[in-house]
Amino acid sequence: FYVENIGAAYWAVVARYYVGPNGQADPATEERLLHFELPTLRHHAGAMHFGPNDGYLYIAVGDGGIGSDKKGNAQSMQTLLGKMLRIDVDNPANGNNYSSPVDNPFVGTAGLDEIYALGLRNPWRWSFDRQTGGLYLGDVGQNSWEEIDIIINGGNYGWRCYEGNHAYNTSGCLPQSSYIAPIHEYD
Repeated sequence: FYVENIGAAYWAVVARYYVGPNGQADPATEERLLHFELPTLRHHAGAMHFGPNDGYLYIAVGDGGIGSDKKGNAQSMQTLLGKMLRIDVDNPANGNNYSSPVDNPFVGTAGLDEIYALGLRNPWRWSFDRQTGGLYLGDVGQNSWEEIDIIINGGNYGWRCYEGNHAYNTSGCLPQSSYIAPIHEYD
């Protein structure tokens, strides 16, 4: 995952590289998997890990860094921003260098197929539990609350409506019980 600047725009790039004889990634072998615009250079996150149980690539993406998520990226099903993505890098499909696992929650619906979970602000650190395979994620809050979440397939963690367990901007939002609460929050 890296960010490139094209003209006045910033783009997130998720790419595959092959290792050369020196044991390092060879830049000449770059194969782009995902490429999407970022509204700012903030909150792009970008940590990636392969799932220990399914082998798919999980990619955490921030909401784009526009204060308070004014564009509603984290709750929108039409952008990859503010999401946990999951893709299959071993089985290209539909003209892409990847496919979306059929059990991703929005495959075949009005949402983007790559989305695994939504409602994240800036998911800066996360990993899989070695014993259970559970996905634990630290999400940076806007002003007052940081949170730790257990990410599940189809989960909505409520960002821009809620910061941790606290109402933030609930205009147009569902009731708080519709979102998955963090397992821990701290100020």
